[in-house]
Amino acid sequence: MDNMFSGVIPPSIFNLSLLTGLDIGFNLFHGNIPSDIGISLPNLEFFSIASNQFTGSIPVSISNASNLELLQLSLNNLTGEVPTLEKLHRLNFFTLFSNHLGSGQANDLNFLSSMTNSTTLEYLSIKRNNFGGELPKQISNLSTMLGVINLAENNIFGSIPAGTEKLVSLTVFDVSTNKISGIIPSSIGELQNLEGLILDYNNLSGHIPSSVGNLTKLMALHLRDNSLEGSIPSSLENCKKLLVLTLCKNNLSGDIPPGLFGIFSLLYICFSKNNFSGSLPIEIGKLINLSILDVSLNMLSGEIPSGLGGCVSLQGLYMNSNFFHGSIPSSLSSLRGVLQFNFSHNNLSGKIPEFFQGFNSLEMLDLSYNNLEGMVPDEGIFKNSTVVSVIGNSHLCGGGDNDIGLPRCNIHQPKRLSHKLKMAIIAIAVLLALALFVTCLFLSSSRRKRSEFKSSSKRNELMEEFSSRILECLNSIFRIGISCSVESPRERMNISDAVAQLYSVRNELQSTAGN
Repeated sequence: MDNMFSGVIPPSIFNLSLLTGLDIGFNLFHGNIPSDIGISLPNLEFFSIASNQFTGSIPVSISNASNLELLQLSLNNLTGEVPTLEKLHRLNFFTLFSNHLGSGQANDLNFLSSMTNSTTLEYLSIKRNNFGGELPKQISNLSTMLGVINLAENNIFGSIPAGTEKLVSLTVFDVSTNKISGIIPSSIGELQNLEGLILDYNNLSGHIPSSVGNLTKLMALHLRDNSLEGSIPSSLENCKKLLVLTLCKNNLSGDIPPGLFGIFSLLYICFSKNNFSGSLPIEIGKLINLSILDVSLNMLSGEIPSGLGGCVSLQGLYMNSNFFHGSIPSSLSSLRGVLQFNFSHNNLSGKIPEFFQGFNSLEMLDLSYNNLEGMVPDEGIFKNSTVVSVIGNSHLCGGGDNDIGLPRCNIHQPKRLSHKLKMAIIAIAVLLALALFVTCLFLSSSRRKRSEFKSSSKRNELMEEFSSRILECLNSIFRIGISCSVESPRERMNISDAVAQLYSVRNELQSTAGN
């Protein structure tokens, strides 16, 4: 096993009539399975040729090896029909996946009906073959010990059989990528041990049954690419062990239940290509383990919830093609592990946050077709036009060395305006200084004449206090002027603060004069 032997199996091996086990899996053997294997090796209990290069068909005689418990024929190039297996009463592990078995015909799955005699069967996988035909109703009569049924990636049609709930030991039921139609039966909620319900890429219709909420051990619910309609049942929030939830590409509608975001184990959510409306609940921020969130191509509205910043494990965030508005919240600066952001085709406004410049691992930032405005940041990822897309935002402009196909920002006019503002501030400061000087002269001459100053020592004391306050006001004016002349725009005092502080100085002067 797994030694990379090659060639044809020596015929003498098949003459060992007392042989109970033969495992040559994971090698490079080729050729056909001997047609009389079930006759020449009647005592076989364990037979595995998995992951080799065997061709031809499965011999009809295989059913004669009635002691078989494990039969692994997967990962080969076997073709043709699967013979009846009705004599394999003790079989508990059976795999045929990844071959070329079946012909897409109605009788391809007849062998499954014959397996109702295998009353101890625990594992069944015929995934990735050419099986056609209708999913047999007898599947519900298979062993109650059956834990895994995997029929995925075939051409099987029909509906999920009634009575499937009798398979009480099922942990995985996978019929994905087939042509299964009809509804998801509400009785599916009786499979209390189910951990994986994988029904995606089929033609299922109707509603998601609320009974799915009874599957409290469920870890993966895959329903994508069907024709399901209605809303997400709120009962789904009872599935507290859920890791993966894919509902994309259906006709689902309504609000996304906030209770879903109380399932803290969730790693992957895909709701894209539906008709979901309303806002994205702020409770999304509780999902600290979430890796992928895809709500694209819906009718969601409202602002991007600030709670998203709590999803610190996110690697992919897809919110494109909705009706989100408002600015991009600053809380997203905590999502340093994100590889792909897609906010395109929404109604977002405001400026592009500069924190994106520091997202060095980012592979895609798509902000196209929104109402964003202002200068696009020019550092970090914004230097790479293959990573960033901002087209379709008519009020954006470029600056620095970035190459994002936008018109250059008009940086000269702001400089002239800044110069005018500085001149205005200086003029105000000069006027205040002159007013201060005149005030000093006036007060100095008038107060000399006041009779209440009886002694020269008292007068000197008051004048010293008065002069000290005047000097303090002068210092404040000079400090404001210096702050407004700083070369760096980030360190420069803005005009609103400067004027406010100058008025404060004026009021102080008036107060001093009044005293």
